[in-house]
Amino acid sequence: MNSFSAEGVILKRRNLGEADKLVTVFTRSRGKIKTLAKGVRKVNSRRAGSLEILNHVKIFLHETKSWPILTEVETKGNFNNIKEDLSKLSLTYLLFELVDQFLTEEQESPFVFDLLVSTLVAIDNSPSLEKAKVFATNFQLKFLSQVGYLPQLQNCVVCDQQIQPETNFLAPYLGGLVDKTCSREVLLSRSLSLEAIKTLRFLIKTPFEEIYKLSLEKKLLKELFDVLNFYTVFFLEKDLNSPRFTLAVEKLYH
Repeated sequence: MNSFSAEGVILKRRNLGEADKLVTVFTRSRGKIKTLAKGVRKVNSRRAGSLEILNHVKIFLHETKSWPILTEVETKGNFNNIKEDLSKLSLTYLLFELVDQFLTEEQESPFVFDLLVSTLVAIDNSPSLEKAKVFATNFQLKFLSQVGYLPQLQNCVVCDQQIQPETNFLAPYLGGLVDKTCSREVLLSRSLSLEAIKTLRFLIKTPFEEIYKLSLEKKLLKELFDVLNFYTVFFLEKDLNSPRFTLAVEKLYH
């Protein structure tokens, strides 16, 4: 059997047997993989701290007929600011849930991996929750683009006329915006303000490093957060758990 190494982010883990853990890692070179970390729950295990959820790691694995066995792990980043801030942590769970639910095992996506790591770094260093939400919104929109679900934001998906500078409607099952006139024929949609539409258009075409300069008001951030989750849930065909967690955290602290 072959051995290999991979750069990755720990998405989740669960106990297995008396001393082992099954760890899900999103890697840059092999996509999402599961690896068996043998003996990692023992008190004297030196690998336990490196396998915390959220850690950015380099893992060394030995292939078997079932799950590859973890032989060594190096921590590249642990994002402690996120781990110590429940509000930032709730945003991060949204990113992880998107990756885990939309991407199949061993589906390679270097772009998504690089975007995830850059977003984690940005959220970890964000001076405010509002700034962290900008990065999370940017990730969600660009992630939807990568998996083939980017909404049409220029023309009405019903009549193909250019969207006018006013409140329009986002219809998930049609794949994009619907103008006021055509919205009367649409059963499932969510209103979207002109400012929100402009922001989504800006995000999808703007390189990540430029997002640092963007500042959005709380009301607009909430609108974007709500409408993107509404749109995402339709394609996922089940509710996301992380938005409810985020809402609960915000109520707790505000």
